[in-house]
Amino acid sequence: MSLWIRLGDATWRGGKLERARTAWFQAAQLHRASTDGETSICSMARAVALNPQAARSRLDYAELLCAVGNWAESLAQLRAAERIDRALVPNSVERLRGVQIDRLKLLRARAGYLLSRQDLPVDPARPPQMRR
Repeated sequence: MSLWIRLGDATWRGGKLERARTAWFQAAQLHRASTDGETSICSMARAVALNPQAARSRLDYAELLCAVGNWAESLAQLRAAERIDRALVPNSVERLRGVQIDRLKLLRARAGYLLSRQDLPVDPARPPQMRR
């Protein structure tokens, strides 16, 4: 996970929504420019296609999609992961656990927020200000 995403997540948790948005957009721009990001997405899409009932794979795929700025598809994968998880028996080893559920919630918040704010301009030359 890139430092821009981590910075965005941290500022989001601190209630600084526009700073988080700027950091996440910066991360998406960097990931889009990377061929590694495209390769990773193709690999995860294939993994999900091979095992569409794996909630964890869908969660990983959603995270990659969110990182490159495909927020609508990321939300779709998160909804699918939640639907799959709810259908599992309570004690299943396949169920999402606490950390994964927290990650899912943060990803849902990030993707939903960015999708709703994608029409607003972001100045990539002005990264979020860090406190010293």
